[in-house]
Amino acid sequence: MKIITIEIENFRSYYGVCRFDFNSGLTLIIGDNGDGKTTFYEALDWLLVTTLKEQADGRYISAKYLSEMSIGDSASVRVTMRFEHDDSIKEVEKSFTFIKDTNETAQISDKIKFIGYEEINSDRILTDGKELVQKYFDEIIRKYCFFKGEDELDVLTDESVVKTLLERFSNIKDFDRYIEFVDYAVEESEKVAKREIKKDDKNNTEAEGIQQKTTDYQQDLNKLQNRLDTQKNEADTYKKLIEGIEKNAETAKHLYACDEKIKELENKVKNIEQAIDDRYSIRLLDDKWILCGLSDVLKIFSEKVHLADKRKRELEYEDKKQKGKLEAYGEVFPIILKNGKIPLAKNIPDAKTMEEMIRDECCKVCNREAPKGSEAYKFMISKLNELLFSLDPTTTDTSIEQSIFPHDFIAGLFRQSINFETKKLIRLSDIKNAVSSNVGKKSEIDGIQRVISEKKDEKVRLLAYAPNVSEVDLRNQYHEIMNWVESKSKAEKEILYLQNSITKITEKIDDLKQQLDRIPFNPVTGKYIKIHDLMVKIQKAFLLAKQRNLNELLNLVETRSNHYLLQLNKEDFHGIIKIEHDNNNDSKTVKTILIDNRNMPILDPNTALKTTMNISVLFAVSEITSSKRRNNYPLIFDAPTSSFSDAKQIEFFKQIEGIDKQCIICTKSFLEADPNIQGRNRLDELQINEVKGTVYRIEKNRPFDEKDLSTIQTIVKKIK
Repeated sequence: MKIITIEIENFRSYYGVCRFDFNSGLTLIIGDNGDGKTTFYEALDWLLVTTLKEQADGRYISAKYLSEMSIGDSASVRVTMRFEHDDSIKEVEKSFTFIKDTNETAQISDKIKFIGYEEINSDRILTDGKELVQKYFDEIIRKYCFFKGEDELDVLTDESVVKTLLERFSNIKDFDRYIEFVDYAVEESEKVAKREIKKDDKNNTEAEGIQQKTTDYQQDLNKLQNRLDTQKNEADTYKKLIEGIEKNAETAKHLYACDEKIKELENKVKNIEQAIDDRYSIRLLDDKWILCGLSDVLKIFSEKVHLADKRKRELEYEDKKQKGKLEAYGEVFPIILKNGKIPLAKNIPDAKTMEEMIRDECCKVCNREAPKGSEAYKFMISKLNELLFSLDPTTTDTSIEQSIFPHDFIAGLFRQSINFETKKLIRLSDIKNAVSSNVGKKSEIDGIQRVISEKKDEKVRLLAYAPNVSEVDLRNQYHEIMNWVESKSKAEKEILYLQNSITKITEKIDDLKQQLDRIPFNPVTGKYIKIHDLMVKIQKAFLLAKQRNLNELLNLVETRSNHYLLQLNKEDFHGIIKIEHDNNNDSKTVKTILIDNRNMPILDPNTALKTTMNISVLFAVSEITSSKRRNNYPLIFDAPTSSFSDAKQIEFFKQIEGIDKQCIICTKSFLEADPNIQGRNRLDELQINEVKGTVYRIEKNRPFDEKDLSTIQTIVKKIK
């Protein structure tokens, strides 16, 4: 099959009729982002979709064409493909009409027109478009031919694709039909053999015993086989999980290390923040920073407070004397100082010191003995009681009249004065050191935060290496890999045990069959037993042949894939393509991997290498389908090499030219910055001249309004 022309009319950015002509080799459609490459691919995809109840979609209408129409005018959205197949020309066309109404919008015809033409004996025969597409370009064939981006290139992961490949392009479907008949023959021949054995009175007892044992062993064998299948599936599941981790193992490891380092640094920041005390406004008063440098003032303050306290005591003493209450005063101060001297304040000495002096029977103020019972001893007792009484705000003594200083403000000032004298005031240098320490700690936090930011940026870069795996999944995989490895190991050990058990039971069944063969049955019974044995052997032969046929097809795909991989990666590392399939599993899923020459898997190959691997498999599958159907189908790609470097892309296209396959590739390769127009790219003509094939340049017609879709028009220009 060869695509000859494609016409796109009024489909989105394709204004009016735009035509592409194709050769039998490589055709490049080169355009920058937003120029219409993907629209070309979508137009072709829309043409070849054969939905039963498809309706016209107004989103396909060219906004520019609609804006230029007069009210009441009609036009069409159309995509037509002309192609050659089986040495004759075919054409398929899909379209719908629309009319511009008074609201400047399009009224769309509900019916989509889908027609086809076939040239038969020089006549152009009209036919149904859907039927023509399904006949020559059905959905399965399109899965081998149409690819959007790099993610869709690995077709062998689609079980339906592999199944169809096997059914259409191998003899497996024939084996399935034969195997179904042989299964029936085995079942029926066994019934006849058992019936004939029962008729043989001489040997039926021994034979039935052997058959019963065989049946029991066969039931055990079936149970073991079911368990084996379950364990294989489980082992395969854990294998896939582990392989998924292995691809991201290094990423997960570094991610975990980043998380741990970030956690450590954040805890360090918290500890440093707790050590910072920058409440300077509060510390000015609470920690008395405001008094820094005022020691001379405080000294004068202390002297004045002492004088005020002394004067207060003088006034209190004179007050009591004047009121003639010396007797009451004597109860408080039983011993009057000589020469009318004023006693010390109540809180001097303090309570602890006075208790010590009473205990030692010595006045440590004047350094004189005060034996128990002496006047001096009684004075200290009286003095202590007076102090304790004054310190207890809950007690009152009605025998003592109200003092002339009821609020005791001077006493408060006196205590504060003592506090200033006993505690060293902070120095200016200490304040500077405290502020400097806080600044240093904040600077240290800033430095740590920069490291945290760098670690978080590193995490972003690490996650970019595993774009399809979330951070949570990576972290979970890192922690769960040991459990998966252990579970896989258990399943594999169980598989070995079950395989050994199956082998032993199979040997027992074979031994029982030999015992059955040695029984001297009558000729008729022996004949039916041999027929059953023959059917069983035929059944096994067909199963083995089916598996061998599958292996041969996959080996062919593998061989041809490596042929193309070598062509696409000349003078570059490429590895070896290996297609894996479990021979003991009836699943149609296969896996394509890369290995090196030591048969070791290449884990997580770069995107460019993975893309060339998948494209090589596509070429191989396409070659096989072509040989089986005697038709060579085109391959159509939308941006298949976006991960390639410029040099790699150029080399890739050169290699594509040498492959006998029609390839249509939409790409933004071969573009370079236009020095004359800022923000616009132009074709690299030197590189284009080296391309052996057809080249189209598509780009937006300029000028255009970036915010007005009706100004967007894709211009199609054939370069060579």
